Amino acid sequence: DELSENADEEVINKSKKKLGQLEAVLGNPATIDSLCRDIVEHYEQNREGLLTGKAMIVAYSRPVAISIWRKIVEELRPDWKGKVKVVMTSDNQDPEEWRTVDGMNDNKTDLANQFKDNASDFKIAIVLKEKIKTDGEVSERDINILNNQVSVAVIIYFVIDLIRRAHSSRVFVGVLMLLITLWLSGVMHLYTVNYLLRNMVQIGLIALVVLFQPEIRRFLERLGAGSPVTRLFNGNPVQAAESAITQVVMACADLSASKTGALIIFEQDNRLDDQIRTGTILNADITAELLKNIFYPKAPLHDGAVIIRGNRIQAAGCMLPLSSQPNLSRDLGMRHRAGLGISEVTDALVVIVSEETGGISIAQNGMLKRHLAKETFDRILRSELISDESDTGGFKLFRRKDKDEKDEK
Repeated sequence: DELSENADEEVINKSKKKLGQLEAVLGNPATIDSLCRDIVEHYEQNREGLLTGKAMIVAYSRPVAISIWRKIVEELRPDWKGKVKVVMTSDNQDPEEWRTVDGMNDNKTDLANQFKDNASDFKIAIVLKEKIKTDGEVSERDINILNNQVSVAVIIYFVIDLIRRAHSSRVFVGVLMLLITLWLSGVMHLYTVNYLLRNMVQIGLIALVVLFQPEIRRFLERLGAGSPVTRLFNGNPVQAAESAITQVVMACADLSASKTGALIIFEQDNRLDDQIRTGTILNADITAELLKNIFYPKAPLHDGAVIIRGNRIQAAGCMLPLSSQPNLSRDLGMRHRAGLGISEVTDALVVIVSEETGGISIAQNGMLKRHLAKETFDRILRSELISDESDTGGFKLFRRKDKDEKDEK
């Protein structure tokens, strides 16, 4: 409102529309999830052991700030309650559930003093981006500049995240060094070297497309999977999802108690046809008894992985690629390495039960969460496999099955 005080109505409407679109991108649950996981990982690895461990997260809007707090405190790190607080003034129009968020009901001066106090438990502050105040007219060009800056930042973030997840950082550094050398050869008038490098770069663009073909294909698949057109086909009954997860949790709890190894793959948007072909097709209902029988040590299919597609056990005894991560713990056996491997090259969610310790683990996007309690395990499965898009009734667990059925029709 402060920005639009002296602007005409057309500029105001265009500005509000563009800012609304920008907030929809930044507030997307997938974006919040990826961002918060990176924040937690970065803080634990780099900040917590340095100085006072204080950190600040700048949110684009009030809903984004609340979403970041809920993702970190209620899902990723419940033990951080009181450590992470939202510093913003409450409003009478705020939803009632926002009042339970740490910091919303506290005096802002007290919060500032707590944050300055090194001995305080308050370590991470989530604050709002300051409003831009101006006495002049707000032009459409100013809004476009803001949109462009934020959009470029988001694109750079996702490119870096893609490179990190694809474990292609060395290739990226090599390409960067080549471009720097090309620039230096031009500055230093090394014409022959510059000519050779320019031709290498032209050929190298095609080579990069070939080299990163799996990552590019996976990116486009995820982009298409998140489009509104795809969401139209994601209607599934709630009871089927709840029953499937309940059966898997029951089976894993019993397998964990008896220290029986298990490897269960939940297929999501990326198809696992190549892996399914290496196993035995079952196409069976998901039941705890069947899963326990499959992984019984003397059963013929116990050594491979079970792949779940939609609400069915599609195949068992499947072979998976091993992880390409060079610095994995020596405690991890072949089952954990295979589970990590498939999570690195697809968006599948992998459940692993250790036959050595009976510990339950989840692998996703090349990251491993180990030694999960039954309640935590159940909560993560429901969070990752059941979509919160209540308006469409869409369930991540059943998207592929519904798409296949519609294709057949």
